[in-house]
Parts: sequence; structure tokens; C-alpha cells
Amino acid sequence: MTGADVGEQALVLLNYTTPIGETDNALNAEQIRRALPALNQVMADLVRIKDPDKPFERLTSIDDELPLDDGTVILVAVPGVAMYLAHGENDADNYNRFSNEYYQR
Repeated sequence: MTGADVGEQALVLLNYTTPIGETDNALNAEQIRRALPALNQVMADLVRIKDPDKPFERLTSIDDELPLDDGTVILVAVPGVAMYLAHGENDADNYNRFSNEYYQR
């Protein structure tokens, strides 16, 4: 799974989509720009939790493959990225929802 996959799923969870539920690069340009730094923060947390001795190598492209299994990425990284994107939008309702989900998992 790539960072772009996570970013797109996060946008869908946040309902930052077109009226038919699809993401739109023009509509979501600002969120897409912020997705890589958000993803790096979440992945650094998750890699450290899974293996404290393993150093995390920052992703340099949103198209990079993620260093964790898809299950962890879907269950934890997607809500984590959604949390950071919502925070950047001052979207308190979505931030609270996804921060609770991220930190509980």
C-alpha cells in the first residue's frame, strides 16, 4: 500500500470529496500537499511502536510503499492521517473523532 492510497482513504473518511464521494485533486490540493508530512508523522509513531530498535526512514514521496503491513496501515495509519488533515482544516469534529480512533488503536 502506498502513501497515496492512505491519503485518498483519509479524504474519503473525512468526507472531503465530490458530491458523489470521489476525491478530486483540484478540490483537495491543500490536503494532498499536507498528506506526506502527516503520513511521515504517523508512520514514525507506528514503526517505533512495532519495533523500537528499527529506525524510521522518512517517506520522500507520497507514492512510496509503506513499511508496515496493510492491516496496520488501514486500521491505524488512515485514521491518523485523517486526524492530522482535519486538524489542518480546523475541523474539530473530525479531528476529535479520528484522534480518538487513532490513539485507541
